[in-house]
Amino acid sequence: MFRDPVEGLYRRDRWRVEEMLRAHGLVDVGMIESRWKVGALEMVIWGVVGGVGKTTLIQKASELLQSSGLPVDGFYTEEVRQGGRRTGFDVVTLSGARGPLSRVGSEPQPGKRDCRVGQYVVDLTSFEQLALPVLKNAGSSGGPGQRVCVIDEIGKMELFSQPFIQAVRQILSSPGTVVLGTIPIPKGKPLALVEEIRSRPDVKVFSVTKENRNHLLPDIVMCVQSSRT
Repeated sequence: MFRDPVEGLYRRDRWRVEEMLRAHGLVDVGMIESRWKVGALEMVIWGVVGGVGKTTLIQKASELLQSSGLPVDGFYTEEVRQGGRRTGFDVVTLSGARGPLSRVGSEPQPGKRDCRVGQYVVDLTSFEQLALPVLKNAGSSGGPGQRVCVIDEIGKMELFSQPFIQAVRQILSSPGTVVLGTIPIPKGKPLALVEEIRSRPDVKVFSVTKENRNHLLPDIVMCVQSSRT
């Protein structure tokens, strides 16, 4: 049985959603149209291209969901810059903990194998120490519909970690946990876990661009809200 999540949410709690969106300066919800029909949605994932502001978007979505009373946990990645030059990325949990995900590294020494994406060397130990406990906590929350888990992102750097891959698969199978995450747009060699996620029937994929990023926020928030009902 299919249902319209936007219309269903409006019928049940329209005034609260309208006030929440207006309070954050979003478009008039009366102009938002229902654009998809889903069944028991467990995940909302959007494909992104670097530099479109996806981290800002996921932060705003997390804040809106938390302000509506939903428990939200997870992490996002953030650029690190020095003197106007990008030197790496940090992983930042929604509770405020921060650590290096990657940094610009020198050429690898002969016989030494780094976890490397382009010029960036991935700090697996730091990443796993921050990300894995968050995913474990989100996936083990009691009762259906108890938590939203933010995963930004599921990309090349993060996928060097086998424990992370296992944790993502486990949380995808956790009943009642809605995953709000980011995956890269297909480019070059496919990433197995990314394609596995993209092909899941319980996943809604939004494609984010510089042109549409400001208009997607209400849709994403309402899709997450409706998937927990």
